[in-house]
Amino acid sequence: MTDPRKPNPQDPQGFPCPKCGEAVSPFEIDLVTTVDFCQDCKVMWFKAGGIGKICGLPKDLPDLAFSLRRSRDSGLKCPVCIPEKDLKVMKFSPMAELEIDYCAECEGILLDAGEYAAVQRIRREFTAPSVENIHEDSFMPTSNDRWVNLLALPCAFALSALIESFFPIIRFFLYGAISMPIHELGHAMTAWLCSRAAVPLPFVTLRLSYTRSVWIYVITNLILLFFANYSHQKKLRFPLLISQGFMFLSFWFTWVLSPTQQNMAITYGGEGGTWILGTLLVCAFFHQVPVRQWALIRPALLFCGAYGMVQRFFFFQEIRSGKQELPEIAAYGLDSDFKVLNETYGWGLSEITDHFLKLGKVCFFFVFLYSIFQWNRTRRVV
Repeated sequence: MTDPRKPNPQDPQGFPCPKCGEAVSPFEIDLVTTVDFCQDCKVMWFKAGGIGKICGLPKDLPDLAFSLRRSRDSGLKCPVCIPEKDLKVMKFSPMAELEIDYCAECEGILLDAGEYAAVQRIRREFTAPSVENIHEDSFMPTSNDRWVNLLALPCAFALSALIESFFPIIRFFLYGAISMPIHELGHAMTAWLCSRAAVPLPFVTLRLSYTRSVWIYVITNLILLFFANYSHQKKLRFPLLISQGFMFLSFWFTWVLSPTQQNMAITYGGEGGTWILGTLLVCAFFHQVPVRQWALIRPALLFCGAYGMVQRFFFFQEIRSGKQELPEIAAYGLDSDFKVLNETYGWGLSEITDHFLKLGKVCFFFVFLYSIFQWNRTRRVV
């Protein structure tokens, strides 16, 4: 039943425009959707659910909690609510600069001239599914699904542990498809942070230089600076922090560490990188990234990170229990990282095992804590 105190937004007489005071009139967006439009200042008023309905999505704003935390008074009043409520100026999404006017009471949205086109463009670029994908957003989780944020991580770890324990053929395949590429990427990224040229391959990292290069340092930091600037423009805090952290490590590894320490860091980077990169992949699951099909990519990243961490944890637990020994030979007959750390840099074999198990426990604790934080952050998202 319509509240008699409130003007009917579909009434031909309309209600006063929040900006100029002129009466708004019905305006057909498409064959089935009508909004309230001011002929004078060209603003549009959308009732709750209106924008989402037009765009074919379940809700108007991609991240309501994010937008509300950063909202401010607009100085305008809601044209529908009685008594009048203040409209809030807020970002349409974390990934866009567009600002809208929003009523927290009736959830109506006021768009200025040109902002409706911007909303459609943002939806199309970042979140709107195509017809061929059958509106996949209707069943794929987003970073704002709090129960998905809470349950996805333990489910990914449980599935990884199940594979490691009972499915040796799948375990063998995933070791080559996930664990080793992450391991070699850890070597290569550490080399890049030390300003060395390196190329990661599935089972080995080609080190093209054994001394630091100013050119490698400049190229690495230009790439990191590009990602940091892009993340800042899109208000993506997680990638921004990662980029800044890697820039600091690049400076420290290149100009502070000695050549011997750099070589040890690159050797360490394989096993250490498996844990650290796995942690970053898991954490990326909880964030929106302006990439097409991100709803499909993020669970794949979660599983890759979780499996890499679980696989190494099982491996070092077997070493500690005496079921197997640390290998001395790696792919292509090369010395393993463990042998190099032991014979070249003086790490004891038991020290190596204990160290990486402790690192793993820290990473596990961090990602579980982070998942709880993300669940708490999104508890008010509707």
